[in-house]
Amino acid sequence: MSALRRALAGVSALEDARQIEEPAAKVMALRRAGRLFGDRLRASPVAALRSFPLATVPYPTRFAFEGAARVPGPFVTLTHRAFLVEVPVGDAKVRVLFNPTDVHAARATSFFAQLDKRFARARGVRQSFPSLTRRLAEQGVHPVDVDAIAFDQLFHQDVRPLFGSAYLRPDGTQQHARFPRALWLTTPEELADARSPHPHQASRYVRGGTDGVPEEKIVCGGDVMIGESAALIRTPGLTRGNRTLFVNTARGVVGISENGVCVDNWSAYESSIPGLRAHARAFTTELVLNQNASYAAAEQYASMVLEHAIVDPVPDAPAFAQMIASSEVERSRLAPLVTPRVVLGALT
Repeated sequence: MSALRRALAGVSALEDARQIEEPAAKVMALRRAGRLFGDRLRASPVAALRSFPLATVPYPTRFAFEGAARVPGPFVTLTHRAFLVEVPVGDAKVRVLFNPTDVHAARATSFFAQLDKRFARARGVRQSFPSLTRRLAEQGVHPVDVDAIAFDQLFHQDVRPLFGSAYLRPDGTQQHARFPRALWLTTPEELADARSPHPHQASRYVRGGTDGVPEEKIVCGGDVMIGESAALIRTPGLTRGNRTLFVNTARGVVGISENGVCVDNWSAYESSIPGLRAHARAFTTELVLNQNASYAAAEQYASMVLEHAIVDPVPDAPAFAQMIASSEVERSRLAPLVTPRVVLGALT
């Protein structure tokens, strides 16, 4: 049995809270269960976590902050990152890539196609970076060294270049796996939605983006521990199968999620982004969602409460939780007033 297979184990610690039907009671129960689960992670060995920027893209401000931000620009700038976590498992080390998006393939979605048209001539809005495989190699990690790949959800993802496909490309060539040993850790809900998306969300999925991926590479599950130091936890709302990666690091427990675009989403009362604090006070809400074609906003809110409960505070800004947005707002000329208190994503 491989080190990865030995490292994977189901998690049942949050199930009782999830089964509660009364909404407010469910949120409170998830908060309590999340704190206990965070304690479990904090007692584990420290794992290594690094990030790699993949692309900088424009994104509608009304999606990023649920319409709460009172800023003149209709767009913000996000930096989308992949993350490498190295988890100690006995004498071995398991390497998991989180959100290694194929940026070129992601542009096949109609959502980004429309943004491409709007910003085709704009300078300084988009930024590309050297390939992920090149930068991994600079860190001594080669494609064959990657044990598993996971995503928060499959919006804008074409996984065929990562795992290979039984189907030929349009030019008739075979599509081989970029990461030949990697297993794909996903959920049955997310896989089903990517293959047959709801019309409300179809513009966010790459058509055929999972076609032909070998079934033996797909590992479907729910809440999953990766060793003792990392976990993929279901956080439904943005999509049915959304998951968040939690890792115990040298700076405490951190989470990586698409539910927000910066730490301010999880700590709206503390935000200095115009409009967020006023929104939180007016509507008695502690959170502001990244609401991009969300499947269920109320579920997403509960999931963000869970995320906030699991992670540690930011060491230098303890009013904020260590929630790293997988696509994180950066200060830019598109939205100079949108300045998060803390930018967490640049991990070396």
